[in-house]
Amino acid sequence: MQIPGQIWVQINIYPNETPYFAMAGVCDHWIDKTNGELVMSTAIITTEPCEKLKKVHDRMPVIISKEDWAVG
Repeated sequence: MQIPGQIWVQINIYPNETPYFAMAGVCDHWIDKTNGELVMSTAIITTEPCEKLKKVHDRMPVIISKEDWAVG
């Protein structure tokens, strides 16, 4: 989180339990009416941060538990 008058520092955050994880998101595609090109749009769904991250940022991605991952 950028606070006026403070230096911005990049922080890499990852889960300890597994080398990979799934985040909730949405995607859609549409035709740009100005040029006829197909555009793919995506967004990550966010939520309030967990206690460990509250001092770092005001939101975090919604993490999908492994049991709820889509299989197919």
